[in-house]
Order: sequence, then C-alpha cells, then structure tokens
Amino acid sequence: MIALESAGVEPKARSVVVVGAGGAARAICVELALAGARHLTIVNISKDAALAEGLVKTLARNTRVEVDNVPWVGGFKVPAGTDILADATSIGLFPNTNDKPDIDYDSIGPNVYVQDVIPNPAFTPFLREADARGLRWQSGMQILVNQAALNITMWTGLEPNKEVMRKAPEEALA
Repeated sequence: MIALESAGVEPKARSVVVVGAGGAARAICVELALAGARHLTIVNISKDAALAEGLVKTLARNTRVEVDNVPWVGGFKVPAGTDILADATSIGLFPNTNDKPDIDYDSIGPNVYVQDVIPNPAFTPFLREADARGLRWQSGMQILVNQAALNITMWTGLEPNKEVMRKAPEEALA
C-alpha cells in the first residue's frame, strides 16, 4: 500500500487483477480489499487452486470487495476496465530473469497501473512489457524498501532514509 501511495495510485473503488495466489498475492489482496478496492480478479495456475479458493473465501467473509478466481490458462487476457495489474508471482525472479507471466500484454488497457513484486532484477520482462506500452509501473524494489523501512521503524523507532536504501543495491553492484 505504501508503494502504491508513493506512486500516487489510490486503490479505493478500483478494479485490480492480481496474478498469483501465494503469500505475496494474499497480502496484496487483503490490503487492497481493506483499502476499498471495488473488484479483485485473482489469476492463478491450477496447482495453486486451493490457495486461490481459500483467499476468495477469506475475502468474501471479511471484506466487501467483489472477487473472482480465474484459472490461468494460456495467455491471460486482462479484462477491460482493469485499473491496476499486479504480478505477485515469482516469475522473472533471479536466476530466471528472462521469464515473464503468460499474459496477453496487448490486452492491458492504456491507463492500467502495473506493479511487480520482484525486487531482483528490478526491471523485469513483465515491467519491460508495461514500459514498452507507455504504462506507469513500479518494481518490487519499492515494496522491498518500504517493507524494510517499516520494519526498521517498528524495531528501533527510527525513520530510515528510503532513498539511501533504494540506492544501496545499485551502488553494491557498481
């Protein structure tokens, strides 16, 4: 939620597609529902069907969000009217840095905001597709930095400099 806020993206009353049904997807969906998202579409592979079904039940029992569980078969077409597309899978994570979710990227609308959870590499093939289409996007590095900063504050009471934290991986690789 901090990453979306820092990008100027308000999830309230929005339609969101979340690709994946694991731990990251669960956290993202719950927070989006609590923030007032209007509709969530959870796209998952068949081996994770029970995860997605459990998540849908949790959301239906505890929030007001409309939610769909869509099996991920072939190139998923992003529904018209989607406002936010979040990749909450490990597809593209190091060392498989050339992989990207099997999505029909041409189906992504021109005003969709794209969020990835992958921090390494920060610029994934998924985000390259969004960038090539002129979409606004943010990498998983922002989520990682915000999560780390929040933990530092909770443990120490100190407010870390997030800009220094964002630059640290780049400087370490230089």
